[in-house]
Amino acid sequence: MLLTRNVQLSSAATIQKTVPLTGGDLPTVRYAWDKVAKILLATGLLMMGASMVNLPVGRTTNPLTLPLSQYVRSVATGDERFELADATTRVYLGIVHQEPRYIGPGENWLQAVAGIFYPPMKTTQDTDRLLAGGIANCSERSQILKTIAESAGYQCRFVGLQGHVVLEVLDGEHWRMADPDYGVVFDLDANSLASMDRQPVIVTALSNRGHQAQTITRYLEILQTTNDNQTLPTGSPLSPRLYKVEQACNWLIWILPTSAIALGLSPVLIRGRLHGPHRIKQSQR
Repeated sequence: MLLTRNVQLSSAATIQKTVPLTGGDLPTVRYAWDKVAKILLATGLLMMGASMVNLPVGRTTNPLTLPLSQYVRSVATGDERFELADATTRVYLGIVHQEPRYIGPGENWLQAVAGIFYPPMKTTQDTDRLLAGGIANCSERSQILKTIAESAGYQCRFVGLQGHVVLEVLDGEHWRMADPDYGVVFDLDANSLASMDRQPVIVTALSNRGHQAQTITRYLEILQTTNDNQTLPTGSPLSPRLYKVEQACNWLIWILPTSAIALGLSPVLIRGRLHGPHRIKQSQR
C-alpha cells in the first residue's frame, strides 16, 4: 500500500510540476496557438453569422411564384388533386424561364463560395429554393414538376434530349412525357414521340400553347434525335453527385462554424481546466 501511495504522490507531484513548466518552456508555441485560436474564433463567428442569415433567406416565398408555391403545398397535403396536364401548365406559367439559377451567398454561403471554383456547385435541385428564387431553366422546371407528382404518389424520371430536359411520369402502366418548359404533355414517352408519324400530335400541342413555327421546328429536331437521349433511373436526381454536395453544404454551414468556434475557445477552456479549483485542491493534498 505504501509503495502504491508513493507512486501516486510522485505522479501527482510530477503533474503539478509539469503543467506550469511546459507553458514556461514553450511560450512561443502557446503564443502561436493563441493567435491561431483567435483567428479561428473570429472566422467561426463570421461563418455562423452568415449561416444565420441563410436560415430564413433560403426559404423565403417569392411573390411572383406564390400561387405555384401554394399549389405545390396543396398537392403535398392532399388538399388539391394532382392532374399532370394541369400541374405542367401551372409550372409553365408559374415560374419564369431564365438561365442560370445560381445559389447566392445569402442562400448558402458555402455553396456560393464553392461555385466560384466550380460553377455547377452553385446550382440547386431544391424545389423550395427554386420557388424562392423565382426563376428556373428546363431541368429546374422539371424538378418542380417532379416534386409535385411524387408528392401525389407518382413515379417520375428525367429524360435528357440534346441538352433539353423533360420529365416522364408513370400513369398506370404507361410513361407520359411532360415538358413544363414548353407547357405541353403527351400520352407517350419521349422515345415513342421520336417517331415521324407522331409529328402532328407534337405540332398541335405546341401550337395550342402558342409557340411559333420556328420554335416548333427546333422542338421536333430535339425530340426526334434519339442517339444522345438519356433516361435517368426512376426517382433519381438530375445530378446525383451535385445533389449530395448540396445536401452536404446544408449541414456544413453549421458544422464548420461550430467547429471553428470550439477550436477558437479551446485555449481558454484548457487553461481554465488546468488552473481551475480542482487543481488547487489537488495541490493542497
